[in-house]
Amino acid sequence: MKHKLAYDIVAREELASHLERQTVVAAEAEGGLHVYRCLDTQGESLSIALDNGQGIIVRLNRPSPPLDRRRIAR
Repeated sequence: MKHKLAYDIVAREELASHLERQTVVAAEAEGGLHVYRCLDTQGESLSIALDNGQGIIVRLNRPSPPLDRRRIAR
């Protein structure tokens, strides 16, 4: 089963709210870019604060169960 990345582009306020609900495991900054590695009960995420006031939240989607090809072949 493959995990796929999902991301949301959010406003600064929504990113701040997201970070309040997370456990921040690591943080790095370079210029106006801030990256936070976060954990919660849903799993791991990356929160990225951009210098333009927006943010990006990146998560791993839970894998879907494997496709049963026998049912499709009928």
